[in-house]
Amino acid sequence: MGLSTPLGGCEGVSPLLKKIDYSAVSTLIAIDNQIVRRGVMDALKHAGFGKCAEAANQPSFQEALEKTSFDLIIMVSEFGGFPMAPMISQMRLGRATHHPFPLVMMLLAEGEKDYVRKVIDCGPDYILLMPVAPGPVLARIEELTSHRRPFVVTFDYVGPDRRKEVRPGTEQLQQIEVPNPLAARVRGATEQQLQHQIDVARIRLHNLRMERYVVQLRWLGNTLKTIFQQAEVDPAKLPQFPERLKQIATELPALLRFDMNDQISAMLGRLVAGADMLARAGVEMGRQELDGLVGNCHAVAEVVKQLAPSA
Repeated sequence: MGLSTPLGGCEGVSPLLKKIDYSAVSTLIAIDNQIVRRGVMDALKHAGFGKCAEAANQPSFQEALEKTSFDLIIMVSEFGGFPMAPMISQMRLGRATHHPFPLVMMLLAEGEKDYVRKVIDCGPDYILLMPVAPGPVLARIEELTSHRRPFVVTFDYVGPDRRKEVRPGTEQLQQIEVPNPLAARVRGATEQQLQHQIDVARIRLHNLRMERYVVQLRWLGNTLKTIFQQAEVDPAKLPQFPERLKQIATELPALLRFDMNDQISAMLGRLVAGADMLARAGVEMGRQELDGLVGNCHAVAEVVKQLAPSA
């Protein structure tokens, strides 16, 4: 993923772009500034894009995603101060009506490091700094048509693998190839063929996310046991553990869907009760209660693992 600045006009656009047939690509242009939105729209139409929809605010953007399946989304990072990153993150995680795999190009209002990090963490394919001219937008589209970064799946992130190298001691995440709707449309793939690619990738994404919950539960249980045994509990960091455990218990039912039953519900209830006890007692939590919480972490992890086909 790159962070680019505008080059001005349409200079720098490869002649190859004009030979690509983008007429079947379904595009959503979600930009609040009417002049910029119209400039991007006109540039896309000139390049041969035949199916372009517009959104000028957050409600119209959300409505468009609920009603139409898009191949490419060009959007601002916020509408009137309302950040759009959470919506894209939910879509990538498979929690939205829209499928998780459109090509997403986000236009950033500012280039401050923390701001850029928050936007990147929602899983866009490319980011560009505002103000932006049509040339760089078209050039990035051409790049994304020919190559899309593979995705990685963590507990709270699904999106392009942006790591340049794996840090020593960190987990080696599996890369997965995901559909490239832009490339599929350009190649002339039928609606059925593209939908099949999306459906298959969705199942794999779902299974990988279940595996990440297993990893997270085991890590939480093992880490809690270790820091209490070694008396290395940091009171300032301890609240993160019950918060994450309760997040897991809240999100798992939707992820497990038809596999949910009374037994799993009871296990999640015990997990929440243990998390609440940890939140109240903190470093004073008793050994028996801690062992029960750690045991519940591993028990839930085992159940989810049994339900998660190998991706």
